[in-house]
Amino acid sequence: MEVRHEPLAVAKVVGAIIRYTIGFQTKYGFRRQQVEMSFTQIQRHTHIASRTALSQALQQAIAHNHVQCLQEGYFDPKAGQSSKAAVYGVRWSYHATYPLIGSKTVPEKLSTQDDRFKNCTGDKGQDRFKNDTGIGSKTIPEDRFKNCTAYKIKQRNKTSKIKQQQRKDALPPVAADIVDIYTRLLQEGFDHDTAHALAGNFPAETIKNQCNWLKKRKATRNRLGLLRRAIEENWPEPQTSTAGKKDSEAYAFAAAFYAGYAGNEDDPVADPTDNDLAAAGRLLKRLLRVWPEKSKVPEWGRDFGRQVFESTRFQEGLIVSCCAALRSHGDHFYSTVVAERKRVLEQAKAEAQVEYQEQHWHEYLDYLQEREEQARSENPERYEKWFTGYEKRTRLFSLQDPEEARLRAFCDAANLLSFWDWDREVNRTKVGSESVRV
Repeated sequence: MEVRHEPLAVAKVVGAIIRYTIGFQTKYGFRRQQVEMSFTQIQRHTHIASRTALSQALQQAIAHNHVQCLQEGYFDPKAGQSSKAAVYGVRWSYHATYPLIGSKTVPEKLSTQDDRFKNCTGDKGQDRFKNDTGIGSKTIPEDRFKNCTAYKIKQRNKTSKIKQQQRKDALPPVAADIVDIYTRLLQEGFDHDTAHALAGNFPAETIKNQCNWLKKRKATRNRLGLLRRAIEENWPEPQTSTAGKKDSEAYAFAAAFYAGYAGNEDDPVADPTDNDLAAAGRLLKRLLRVWPEKSKVPEWGRDFGRQVFESTRFQEGLIVSCCAALRSHGDHFYSTVVAERKRVLEQAKAEAQVEYQEQHWHEYLDYLQEREEQARSENPERYEKWFTGYEKRTRLFSLQDPEEARLRAFCDAANLLSFWDWDREVNRTKVGSESVRV
């Protein structure tokens, strides 16, 4: 069986052995006839994940005489100190039991390799051609060409070709002002009638532009149908992967991804593909909804590239693609950005609360002092009793602001409003306090 009819795994094994034997040329022009390869090396070169499937493929390649094992390998169970890889080579045609002689009968078994290659007139090879080989003709060779062939050229085939030539010669003339554009449409593949109709009904500039832009449209099925519709509807020029998109957020994110993955801290070098831009655009649409700052886009791209590199740094043979990385790691990256946004908002809110409290703190102390004076005037005995106990408790402490400390202690004892409750219910000068309240 030929290698092309074998399963893919067998073809990979044979290809790997060929690559490192006759496919390898030394600096002196010689080619290897054999190579020492371990089972793991063959698996790495063939990219066959299952070791069982690789073993079956290797045995089948040997059994079908594609390759041969010249020396068996050995695995030393003592930490592999004396392990030795097997030696493989390509099995050539002269390794077969009998040479290919083109006879339909099986020749007698030859004893030596020299006997196999002796002339058929020799003693040991004279019986190999006793049975005549068929020549595919029922007449003897001398008369085999006397009979006329049974196949005849039909007259209608000739007639059809003649009519086509006559019709081609009889094509009506084309106006002088559309000859050039008519010729261009014929070169694109249109027939005479379609080219004549398009050239006569649409501006020449439109047709030239659409013909020049056809390569950018990447037609895969009906190329001429796509071109005809573009001419009739006067489609705009298609944008390529980079033209008109280098200023977009998707391009900045994808380009920064490749730079971050490669550890490039300078300006990105790689140009993203259309698939990269489409996938990056979908992710950025959600990210900018959570964190509406377009200046963060390049930073996100580099962070995502570093994250993917750390996750895949030990994977051999990985093809780096922003589109594939977003499919595998995009959701995780999105969750990290959302968590970071939440942390930043909480930190900003805490800082705003501190700043707002500092702005209105003196007004709050005035409120506490007013309530203290009111309590002193309404119930002096009770206030004096509280004040005496407060002095005993704070006599040993040196306070930087004893008045503020006293007012805060009185707030707790009299169960007065806290700062944020006072701001919500009493403060009349609050501005934007709703965004910073606890």
